[in-house]
Amino acid sequence: MSGRNQSKKKDRQAQANGLTPGISETQPSVEVQDNVDWDVAERICQLIEETPRGLDHICQSSEGLVSARTFHRWLETSVGLRQRYARAKELQADLLAFEAVAIADTPKPGIKTKTGEKGTEVTEGDMVEHRRLQVDVRKWMAGKLSPKKYGDRVEVEQSGEVKHTINFKRG
Repeated sequence: MSGRNQSKKKDRQAQANGLTPGISETQPSVEVQDNVDWDVAERICQLIEETPRGLDHICQSSEGLVSARTFHRWLETSVGLRQRYARAKELQADLLAFEAVAIADTPKPGIKTKTGEKGTEVTEGDMVEHRRLQVDVRKWMAGKLSPKKYGDRVEVEQSGEVKHTINFKRG
């Protein structure tokens, strides 16, 4: 029997005896228990999908939820929760992109006050700078949460030059 076949046979024997193949034949396999309160975890994921706020803010500001630290512990032990959380973060990125477009498309009237040598000048008009900041923050957050969909694409050419393009899809 070849060395490879002997290794597979040992692995099958180890599994039959409740051992983890490849670790040690004397070390039992360890199963991680899923101690997740799924109702609370699902509520947290729903809140993530519905708001641009982070996990800490959501856990602190809503009644009946666990701390962010507890939620992170649950993420460490549950593959299913990690997948659900990743999906919630993707949907949060979509929400942020939608909000960015809505902010950019909606004028926001305001009053600007500027004090100078000639005194105080008060003007009324669209708060373009404020809206630009709101859009930029949402674009940045969406790019961090879902870089393949909303992140900046950097292409490196063979010449060594870096070409920088923005990949922000609308809607």
